[in-house]
Amino acid sequence: MAARYSRKRYYHTAQRILVCLSADGFGGDTSPRTATQEGIAEAIFSGRSTVTKWLARLERRGLLAHERCRVRGHPLPKTVYRLTRNGSSEAAALLRRLSADVVQVRLPTLDGAPMAVAEIPTLPAQRIDLTTVVSLIREGRLDLTRNPRRAYGTRTPPPWSGNLRRVEHLFGRGEELRRLDAWLSSRTPALVVTGLPGIGKTALVAGWIQRRRPKASVFAHELHRSTTAAALLADLGGFFHEIGIQSQGSHLLTTGALDFRLLERMLDRDPPRAPLLLILDNADRAAPEVVRLVRGPILALARRRQLKLILISRRSAEGILRAKTLPSVVDVLQIGGLDPASAVAVLRSEGFTSDPAIRSAVAAARGHPMLLRLAAAGGTLRPEGLRAILAERVLRTLSRPERRALETICIFRRPIPAYGIHRISRAPAGIVEDLRSRNLLEQTVAGGVLVHDILRDALLDRMGPARLRGLHLKAAAYCLALRDAPDRWEGIRHLLAAGRPERAAAILDAEGSTLLDSVFVNDVRELLRNVDPTRLTLHTACVFAEARADSLRILGHLGPALLQYQHAIRECERARRLARIPRLVRKMAFIERCRNRYPKALGYVVEALARIDPRQDPAEAGEILRETGLVEQALGELSRAGDHLSEAVDLATEASDLGSLARSLLALGSVETQRGNREEGLQHNLEGLRIAERSGNLTEVARAHIVVGTAMGELRRFGESLHHYEKGLAIAKLLGNLRLVAYGTMNRCAALLDLGRYAEAGAPLQEAVGLVEILEERDTLAFLRIYEGQWEMGLSQWSRAVRAFDRGLDELRKCASPIDLARALKEVGGFHLTQGEVASGERYLKEARAIARKARNEALLAEIDSLSGVPSVQDTPRISA
Repeated sequence: MAARYSRKRYYHTAQRILVCLSADGFGGDTSPRTATQEGIAEAIFSGRSTVTKWLARLERRGLLAHERCRVRGHPLPKTVYRLTRNGSSEAAALLRRLSADVVQVRLPTLDGAPMAVAEIPTLPAQRIDLTTVVSLIREGRLDLTRNPRRAYGTRTPPPWSGNLRRVEHLFGRGEELRRLDAWLSSRTPALVVTGLPGIGKTALVAGWIQRRRPKASVFAHELHRSTTAAALLADLGGFFHEIGIQSQGSHLLTTGALDFRLLERMLDRDPPRAPLLLILDNADRAAPEVVRLVRGPILALARRRQLKLILISRRSAEGILRAKTLPSVVDVLQIGGLDPASAVAVLRSEGFTSDPAIRSAVAAARGHPMLLRLAAAGGTLRPEGLRAILAERVLRTLSRPERRALETICIFRRPIPAYGIHRISRAPAGIVEDLRSRNLLEQTVAGGVLVHDILRDALLDRMGPARLRGLHLKAAAYCLALRDAPDRWEGIRHLLAAGRPERAAAILDAEGSTLLDSVFVNDVRELLRNVDPTRLTLHTACVFAEARADSLRILGHLGPALLQYQHAIRECERARRLARIPRLVRKMAFIERCRNRYPKALGYVVEALARIDPRQDPAEAGEILRETGLVEQALGELSRAGDHLSEAVDLATEASDLGSLARSLLALGSVETQRGNREEGLQHNLEGLRIAERSGNLTEVARAHIVVGTAMGELRRFGESLHHYEKGLAIAKLLGNLRLVAYGTMNRCAALLDLGRYAEAGAPLQEAVGLVEILEERDTLAFLRIYEGQWEMGLSQWSRAVRAFDRGLDELRKCASPIDLARALKEVGGFHLTQGEVASGERYLKEARAIARKARNEALLAEIDSLSGVPSVQDTPRISA
C-alpha cells in the first residue's frame, strides 16, 4: 500500500459490490441493466476500471459468476454478474454486519442521529437504497442533507407504487381514455372497470396513468384469494411512507389492531398534499374481509373526497359493492374488444407482415388483445388454434428453464424481482427479458415480474402437489435469506405450504418476538389459523400456540390471549419444554398489568421468577425482573421496584441485550426519580440514552430523549429539558411514530410553560391536543387540560384557568392512576396558592396527601408537605414516553 494512503470509503469496493448484487441492494431489484459493469460502477459511485478489477478478483474467489444476456437499451448481449452460492453466503454475512453497524446520520430535519446502516433505507421520505447508503458513508457518518447524484437508485419514483404495470404501447382505447379522464375530474369517488379475462383492463388503467400522468399519488395492488385486509393495508402504509404521509403510514404499518376511525381522524387532521388514487386489481377474487374493507372504510374515505378508487374486476359492480351505493358513488366502465384497426396494429407490433394472415387472425380473435399477443407468441396464425394457444401450444413449447421461471412466479402473492426468479429457479439471467418479449409475463414500474391470472391458473393446474411443495421450499429458502421481516414471514408461509411446519417452528422459536413485532400481526393470525394443531409434533405445537397468543396480545384481545397463553403452558408441560414456561408466564403478567390487575400480575411474575434459572437464560430473567419492577412501581412499592430493576440491568448487561438494557435503565431512572433521588434517576436515564444510541434503534433513542427531558424537568433544568424534548420530537416525526410525537409535543409544551414562554406555548399546546384526540387517550387529554390552565394563568386569564383545571381534574379522577392524580392535584393546589387562594389550594393538597399516603409514596408526601401554606411557582407535570 502506498505511503500516506487513507481509504476514503467506510466500506471497501468488494463489500459495496456484494451489497449491490444482493437482494437488498436495490430493494430486491437486480435487473440485468444494474448487474453490468457500468450499472455496478454507477451504483457504488466508483470508476469503471476499479469495478472491473474487483469483479475479476471476486470471480476468482468464487463469489461471482458472469454470463452474457440481452439488456434493455443495448443491441448486443452484455456481460452481467450474479452472486454464486458462496457469494450469497458472504453477502448475507455482510448484511448481518450492516444490521449491527451504527453510524451517525445527518438529515435535513435532524443534525445527527445514530442509526443501524441496514435500517437507513427504511426511513420515511428518504428514498435511498442500501447500495447508495454503504457507498456514501464516510468515517462513520452519512450526510443526507444533500441528494447524491444517484440518490434514488432503481426505486420507483413517487407518486406511483411499484406494483403498477409497465405499459409501453396502448393500442386504440381512445374512448375509454376519455371516460377515465372524465371520471377523474368528476365528483364520483369510485370506478369499476369490468370486462372479459385478458381483455386489457389492467393495461388500460396502467397505460392511462403512464400516458396522462394524473396529478395524484397512485397506489396499485393486485388482489388474490389469499390476500388479507391486513396485507393490503400494510402495503398501503408502506406507500404512504414513500410519499411522505408518515403518520398514516406508521399507523397502517403498526402491528396493533386496525382502527379505521383513527385513520379517518388522521386524514382529517393531516390530509395528503396530492389526491390519492387507489387501484385494486382482481377485485372479483378478493376475500370476504377485503370486500368488507372496500365496502366500508375505503369507500367511506372515497365519499369524503380523501381518495378516489378504481376497482378492476371481471364481474359487474353489483358483485363487489352494494347495489344501493351504485347510483351516486360508483361509475362503471365496460371494456370491449379492440377495433379491427387497433388489432392489426397489435399484430404488426409483434412482427406480423402478411396481410391475409393478419386479417384471418383479427377475425378469429374478435379484438381480444391477449389472444392476439398469444397468437404471436405461439407462432400460429390458424384461426381455429387461437383458443387453444395457451393450454396447448404456448405451454407445450416452453423450455424447461422457461417453465421453471414461470412456475416460480406463480407461487408468489406479489411481484417478484428478476433476481429472485434466478435464485429460485436457477434460470439464466436473460430469461425474464425473453419471456417478456413473448408476452408471457408482465413487469411493474419497480421492476417486479408477474404473470396474468389466466396463465397462472393454467400453470398451477398442471403442477402436481409434489412439484408445488418443492417450489414452495425453494421460495422459502430465498425469502428467509432476505433481511426484511415481512420477507422472512413470507418465507415461513412458504415453509408451511411446503409441509415443513417443524422448520417454520424452529425459525419462530429462534426469532419469534422480533419477527412478530416487525410484521403485520393480522397476517400472522390468518396464517396460524390455517395450521392444523393435530398434525404437529409436541414441540412444534408449543411454538405455534405461543405465536397465536402473541398475535392476540398484540391485537389487543387480552382476554383470549390470556387463555391462549394458558393453553401454551399446558402444551409445554406435555412436551416437557419447561424452559419456555417462564416467558409465557411473564407475558401473562404483562397482560394483567395492562388491565390494571396489579395483584394478579405480581403473582404471575413471582411464579415466573420461581421457574427460571438466571444462569441458563439471563436475558429472559432480566425481562421478568423488569416486568416485576414495573408491577411494583404501579403498586407504589418503589424500593422493591428499584431493587428488581437494578437486577434486570445487571442481567441485561450480562446478556449483551442493548434494547433490554436501555429500557431497564430508563425504567430504573423513572423509579428513582419518583423516590426523590432525582440526580441518581437522571444518571440512569442518561446511561439509558447512551445505550439506546449505541443500539442504533431510533425509536428507543426518541423515547430515551423524552424520558431524559422529563428527568431534567424534575430537576428544574428546563432549558436542557426542552433541548431533549425537541430532539426526541424530531426523531419521532422522522419515524412517523404518532404516539411519540404526541408525547414529545406535550412535554415540549410543558417545558415552554415552565420557562415562562407562554406566547410560544400556545401552538404546541393546540398541536398536542389534536394529536392526543386522534389517539383518544383520556388521561393524557386530561393532563393537557392542566397544561391549558397553566397557559391561561400565564396569560393572566385566571378564571379560564380555573375552569380548565377543574375539567382536567374531573377527568383524571375517572381514568388516571392514583399517583398521576396526586401529582396533578399537587400542581393545581400550588397554582392556587400562588394566586392567593389558600383555601382552594389546601383542599387540593389535602386530597393529594391522602392519595400519596395510601400509596405509601414518601417522596410525593414530602413534596406536598413542602407546599402547604408556602406560595411558590410550580412546574408542570409531565408524561414519560
